Amino acid sequence: MPPEVRQAPPLSPARMRRLAEHYVERFGGPSANLRRMLKRHIDRSAREHGTDSRSLIQQGEAIIAELCEAGAINDALYAEGKARSLRERGTPARMIAMKLRLRGLDPQHVQRAMDELASDPADSELAAAKALVRRRRLGPHRPADKREAYRQKDLAAVVRAGFGFDVARRALAGLDPD
Repeated sequence: MPPEVRQAPPLSPARMRRLAEHYVERFGGPSANLRRMLKRHIDRSAREHGTDSRSLIQQGEAIIAELCEAGAINDALYAEGKARSLRERGTPARMIAMKLRLRGLDPQHVQRAMDELASDPADSELAAAKALVRRRRLGPHRPADKREAYRQKDLAAVVRAGFGFDVARRALAGLDPD
């Protein structure tokens, strides 16, 4: 006989606040993630207990607004940090912007984060491509006897990652493997 499945209690505003605060404390992230998590709990409560989902959604939005106002959630800071992190991994600007939009961030926050990246001359597309080449051990980071045999494959890998052909070629032409 399967174990008995425990049903979650109906979702109240106080319980929703505790869930939101715990989520933000544990995971952080953008307000869109918190909104999705609260929506799942609201839908489940409405399905299992017949609670009024409209009023819970409004209360959830109020909780999110309070957490944003208190500084517990900061979408702009999250966007800048995530963009910087992706750039350091060797992600091209186009892909960074796409990933930030997919996370549900406001277009203004995405644009501000991309402008911040573009303002740093040391943090260019070429630097990101070189970071990808280094991380994936392509081109000058391969053993010397295998570099020529894998030259086209390495170039294709960098271009598939989202960099332009010229940037990929220049990143792979790096002479110092450090």
